[in-house]
Amino acid sequence: MSRPDLPSALPEPPTWQVTVANRQVALMAAIDDLDRHLKAWGADDRACYLARLAVEELGTNIIKYGYDDRNEHAILLSAGCDEAAFRILLQDDGHPFNPCLTPEPDPNRTLQERTPGGWGLSLVRNLIPGLQYERRDDKNLVRVALPRCSPSPGS
Repeated sequence: MSRPDLPSALPEPPTWQVTVANRQVALMAAIDDLDRHLKAWGADDRACYLARLAVEELGTNIIKYGYDDRNEHAILLSAGCDEAAFRILLQDDGHPFNPCLTPEPDPNRTLQERTPGGWGLSLVRNLIPGLQYERRDDKNLVRVALPRCSPSPGS
């Protein structure tokens, strides 16, 4: 016999999802909405900053380099949270591209010797330990995991 004051099942973790056109203005609007959801789920300023940084950098790379045409493509952006982390997924049908494997830019090269780009992805990889890539069914899946609690200063 079940007790009426207890829920019969645990609630699902909070989730959010949006499909974004491969246009910068659409990406930025989605990032603002993601930020609101993360704050509602209890994200601190650091988690919100890292989420915005990661999604803006990864999404901008998809928009700028993922497609050979000017057609509209859909980028799926979703997020959720569980007890340990905020989890974000970017999924696109662009060229295969693993942001975890791009070479680190060389800070010792002169401006004339450098090729544009690479610094944003380097920043994301170095600030976000929970970055993963997978290619499945002709789609890029990039997962970002951010701890729910920021480390204490000095730890």
